[in-house]
Amino acid sequence: FIQKALTSRLQADGSLKKVNVQEGWLACRFNPDLQPNDGDGAKDDVFAIAQRPDPAPYLLYGGDPHDAFWYFDREMAELTEARYAETRGKQTREISEIKTNWSEDGQTLTVTAPKDVHVEVICGPLYKVKSEKLKMKNDSCSTFCVYPYECGLDNPKRSYTAWLIAILDGDSIYKRAVKPIEIKIPH
Repeated sequence: FIQKALTSRLQADGSLKKVNVQEGWLACRFNPDLQPNDGDGAKDDVFAIAQRPDPAPYLLYGGDPHDAFWYFDREMAELTEARYAETRGKQTREISEIKTNWSEDGQTLTVTAPKDVHVEVICGPLYKVKSEKLKMKNDSCSTFCVYPYECGLDNPKRSYTAWLIAILDGDSIYKRAVKPIEIKIPH
């Protein structure tokens, strides 16, 4: 998308040219579980799939343009549709029981999660040191350390908050699940 945006908009002198939306493509917005499938994994969404209009050039789009996303071209619209199709009809699940524990010095954080869940840093002054499977509880454990990152440690609104994300990858039955985790770092 970024490459297409640059190619379509950036002029040789560095200025941006206007986009003529009628030269783009439209595709139906993302619908996480097409009706009447309410996420219970039922395979009864054939009717809803039949109702989903195909991606098309802006002026030829067969669906409601107010309920569609705009794309630079056919390739981007069809790539997005293919991505949506990957999760169609799959069951949802949630990540539960995420536990966090700070070391006494407030510099090391341990995050314990259910098995097959991995935890990564989204942003903030933490970096991942290691990740391991716990044999006794059948859980996973990740260790993070505090470090003085690019925002510095002098901004009370940003310096002492980090965001992690717990990820449970999908498979042939279940969709991928993610859970953001806000971490308050001791001053």
